[in-house]
Amino acid sequence: MLPSVAEKEKKDMARMRRSSEQTLEYKIEQAEAKVAKTREAHEKAVDELKKLYDIRKAYQRDELLKAMKNSSRSYEEILAFITSGETSEDEQNRTE
Repeated sequence: MLPSVAEKEKKDMARMRRSSEQTLEYKIEQAEAKVAKTREAHEKAVDELKKLYDIRKAYQRDELLKAMKNSSRSYEEILAFITSGETSEDEQNRTE
């Protein structure tokens, strides 16, 4: 006996649903792979940025030590200035 039209439609719907589910799973897998790849790229970029910050900090530290060495001010005067929290603008405004 031949399957009825309703049975055939039922099978077609089930096949389409399986196909849609497979397509959805594939899309999910692709999105997960993209997220993992993006995460790796982000972590690599963050590491590079940290290295650059460290290099800049070392350069600034060396520059500051060199300026202190060549300064006519004493260590105590420089330390007092740095820890006072006042900027040169603050000092100018106070004297005006």
